[in-house]
Amino acid sequence: MEQEYRLTGTLPELQNLLQKEFEMSPQSAKLAACLLILEQRPEDETEENQSALWFLREHDQYATAILQTRYSISLTEARKNIIELLIFQFAGILLDNDSFAMTTILNCLWSVVKAGTHIQDNECCAYYQALKWKAIHPTQEYFTIDDILPNEPDRVCVHLDSLRDERWKCEECHQESCTTSKEKFKIVLDALCSRNVFQKFNDMYRFAT
Repeated sequence: MEQEYRLTGTLPELQNLLQKEFEMSPQSAKLAACLLILEQRPEDETEENQSALWFLREHDQYATAILQTRYSISLTEARKNIIELLIFQFAGILLDNDSFAMTTILNCLWSVVKAGTHIQDNECCAYYQALKWKAIHPTQEYFTIDDILPNEPDRVCVHLDSLRDERWKCEECHQESCTTSKEKFKIVLDALCSRNVFQKFNDMYRFAT
């Protein structure tokens, strides 16, 4: 059985523990702290927004209240690996949003950690597109493939920066052109449903809860 570590502290204390004891980078440790406290599912929405604000701008005056709250989190090597890969793959959307969108994104990423799975290279585009859609439509539960399918003019790949930075590889990008289709996105989304990252109803999908 995989060893489980229990850590207790405020968000900054948890970040420091994760960096020192588990050799996580500052960004990975910060994301881990924000994600793993969601296991306790705080019902106070303001508290969730404050943790997202702390992730984005830890010195913001509106994020100071949450710094006094103590949490107990559970970490395993598998969870650590998943979180470190998530921050690497999706740094763009993680670092370029407001706190309200970030609250939504953190809850979506928690589904991946809770499911104990990795987002594979061939799944990154569809998952990233779904994250972007959810960040823009936080109150809408279900999306269709048409909602998230890239539709740039001239079929230009929408994730060239991530591919150039080698954050993931894509078999559908050829000479900066996207060749994916609804059928290929469906295969990816259905595979993620089978691993409890998404849930499906008829031809619609939502992030697992």
